[in-house]
Amino acid sequence: MTVTYEEIVSILELAQASSCEELHIEIGDFKLIYKQPSTSRKQERESDSSNVESMPAPHSPEEINDSVTNIVPVGGVAVTSPMVGTFYRSPSPGAEPFVQEGSLVDTDTVVCIIEVMKVMNPIKAGKAGRIAHVAVDDGAAVEFGEILMSIELS
Repeated sequence: MTVTYEEIVSILELAQASSCEELHIEIGDFKLIYKQPSTSRKQERESDSSNVESMPAPHSPEEINDSVTNIVPVGGVAVTSPMVGTFYRSPSPGAEPFVQEGSLVDTDTVVCIIEVMKVMNPIKAGKAGRIAHVAVDDGAAVEFGEILMSIELS
């Protein structure tokens, strides 16, 4: 079963109009997680934006590019987080990590797991090569799209 764009828009409109705080939907490969901003979060954002002087200055594009090139080698690829969760390098506490810097991987090699609501999600390399850098500490919280590690392509 597939979900159309119009159905997604209808679901989101219903969720926004309702009093539900969070909505999780899974249909086949499609997964939708919607979180309604709470009133207290809106007030926090408004008070934070009114106190602009205490906020750190945003990074310049050059600083961001420099930090990315330090992690992902030229001609390499980044393995990014497909979800928000907790990053784990090994299958269980005390076990050997799935991979280390210098490990050879192929496209189906599991390189880490991300825990979301007590569900362990294996993350595969996606490309063949050698692990160049692991950018996240074991047990750290990760965001969607965050670089987890980089691979030098073979």
